[in-house]
Amino acid sequence: MPDLPGHGESEKPRTDYSPGYYAGVVRKLMDAVGARRAALLGNSMGGRVALELAATSPRRITGMALLDPSLPGIRWRYVPGFTRFAPTAIAAAPFPLRQRWMEVAIRRLFSRPDRLSPEAIRAGADKFTRVYRSPRARVAFWSSLRNIVLERPQDFWPRLQAMKARSLILWGDRDRLVPLRLGNRPAEELPRSELVVLPDVGHVPQFEAPRATNAALLEFLSAVA
Repeated sequence: MPDLPGHGESEKPRTDYSPGYYAGVVRKLMDAVGARRAALLGNSMGGRVALELAATSPRRITGMALLDPSLPGIRWRYVPGFTRFAPTAIAAAPFPLRQRWMEVAIRRLFSRPDRLSPEAIRAGADKFTRVYRSPRARVAFWSSLRNIVLERPQDFWPRLQAMKARSLILWGDRDRLVPLRLGNRPAEELPRSELVVLPDVGHVPQFEAPRATNAALLEFLSAVA
């Protein structure tokens, strides 16, 4: 699982962090490791990157598993209007990141935050605040968010018609970030796709329901191997 540019400990170049840019990075990674074709697994924005690769290089994909992927059509209150008019460079301005705020944000990714230990939540919040103290990291995050939130669904979905490989779509029914209602669209648009809804699970099923998630993924990967 690579840390994509602009995130984690990876380099943070000055670029437009669009799904197309990230899909190009994944293609180069596949070339570097000698993977002509591969099955892709992605959660949240990683799912959106997988979809972009399916749209631009469908023959390189043997299967695709999407876990609560970020999709065109997301509507967070106030965010779309602000991202439309606020330049990406605004993210480089000094911004106070508080450990407490990040812990609250992480808990909101879960249906039941108590499924993750307090130590794990603190560790995740600590890493986020450490990484995003960097202005370049904040610019990359804002650019990624802006590109996804402002994307037009009517421009996106027709691009996936060439995708023929099987797809598994896992979705937590209590996802507050990317609601389940959006999960029906990829299930309708992607050929040979299956939507599996995980009850009482939020945005990160691999953490909140690891057994059910891993079982579904292993069965899917065995089928497309």
